[in-house]
Amino acid sequence: MTVHVVKTGENLWSISNSYGVPLHTILELNGLPSTSSIVPGLTLYLLNHLPTLRPYQIIAGNHIWQLAQQYHTDVSAILAAHQGY
Repeated sequence: MTVHVVKTGENLWSISNSYGVPLHTILELNGLPSTSSIVPGLTLYLLNHLPTLRPYQIIAGNHIWQLAQQYHTDVSAILAAHQGY
């Protein structure tokens, strides 16, 4: 499970898009009655998911943990998605 702390200016739609998690999933998982019920500092729980498969060419100097941060996932999810490559 991923944890996200709401920052000033964020809304559920932008958070949903950033993490690739459906808006209704965020609402249900966090027991939120509507999309307008968030405030800065609120902790949201997001389900871990496999990263969206996007073409990415590894280049010298890449680190898997940096890629995980860039794509809002974790190292284990990237490794699981690429087993057998």
